[in-house]
Amino acid sequence: MRPSIWPLVFVIVCCFSCSSDHSTKNLNDHTALPLIQAEVDSRDGGNFLVNYAGIANLVSKPSYEDFKSGQYPDASMDGGLHRMILAGYVNQAATEEHFRDLTGEYEDSHELGFHPLSLKMQPASRNVTGQFHLRDFKNGDGSFADCSGDVTGAMNHDGTVELQFQTTSASYCGSREFNGPFAIYKEGAEVTLRKADVPNDPARIQFGWQVRGKPTGNPITIKSYTFSFSNGFSEKAFPEKQLLNIGKIKVEKTGRVLLEGVDAVAESEFDWTVELNNIGQAYLGTQAVAGQGRAIFRKQPDGVWVCGHVNVIRPNQPGI
Repeated sequence: MRPSIWPLVFVIVCCFSCSSDHSTKNLNDHTALPLIQAEVDSRDGGNFLVNYAGIANLVSKPSYEDFKSGQYPDASMDGGLHRMILAGYVNQAATEEHFRDLTGEYEDSHELGFHPLSLKMQPASRNVTGQFHLRDFKNGDGSFADCSGDVTGAMNHDGTVELQFQTTSASYCGSREFNGPFAIYKEGAEVTLRKADVPNDPARIQFGWQVRGKPTGNPITIKSYTFSFSNGFSEKAFPEKQLLNIGKIKVEKTGRVLLEGVDAVAESEFDWTVELNNIGQAYLGTQAVAGQGRAIFRKQPDGVWVCGHVNVIRPNQPGI
């Protein structure tokens, strides 16, 4: 399952030193708000950025998932990709992949190992099911310590097949150690399945690492999808840092301005939200981004108040 947390990152530095270009002689809740907003706007235009590494990871890889037509949780990366495809910020292209139907029985090249490994595939599906019988150890009397169970798996984009072995018999034989991708080698009517990370060296191939058989099924064609970011996405992105501008910070209201024991320093809390732009709405869906902050004001010798420091506190919102 893919994670459902969207990491949020500020392009604007969380702490600002305020400019004397924005000041007031009468500091109160009403006059403090535009001073804070002006300072937020003066840093990178007040833009709010998110880290889009999760989306970039999905876009960079081919998938058997039709993200344009699917339905996904609003706060998931899958949901974000789905909305960005519909909004035109990500391009989705369909292609076809062709696989050998592996339906059939396979035998290990060793006395130990799989005897047999039975696999089954369905037309227009890359999924694999089956059963196995695994000889794990040869006893002194010539009998075998063995086990049996179920096989599940699927074809991969790189042409390998991912197999998972789950023992269902009472005896344990370590079948799970064979879990993983198997490379497929065709030799006429015969097919060899070998652990993908194992070299073709008979002296080094242990039992369970290689099986041979003659599949009986017809070739299988599966639709696959590739993705790319559109120009509209690139206009709002900073790819060198994988940051995406999703809108602007708006200071909503300030709390009571408090003096800090001296007439020349005051402090105020404030609430802020992000006014999402079009790409932000596609990226986050119905999710809102909001938080709080704190501002410090200092009184100049001429009696004018200026903002001395603003701290925009990053939100901690479930699902974002």
